[in-house]
Amino acid sequence: MADREQPSKAQRLVEGLSDRRERHKERGRIYRIAVLTAGVVVLLAGLAMTVLPGPAVVVIPIGLSLLALEFVWAETLLEKVAKGADFALSRRPPRKAWAAAAVVLVAAVATIVIVNGG
Repeated sequence: MADREQPSKAQRLVEGLSDRRERHKERGRIYRIAVLTAGVVVLLAGLAMTVLPGPAVVVIPIGLSLLALEFVWAETLLEKVAKGADFALSRRPPRKAWAAAAVVLVAAVATIVIVNGG
């Protein structure tokens, strides 16, 4: 029997969006406009953070999740972002590789300092 992959946390959150969207549609118009406005502001702030200092990779999905309550295109884009995040996390090097890279970096800096008469 083949093991099936468990969906990631990001995929589970996106899958639960349709239920949240149905509950959201029952809310009042002012509340829905406030969520829409907040989603636009957060998404624009996240996009600005791609060129300015800030955690764009965290803020953009938050804005998309707010907009996904109203728009299917935002949910589709959020699903793509979640799949991309899962792919990136599955491809990251193991911790030992990071430790080895840090040791090499420290050794390189120490060598430069010693060679320059540091």
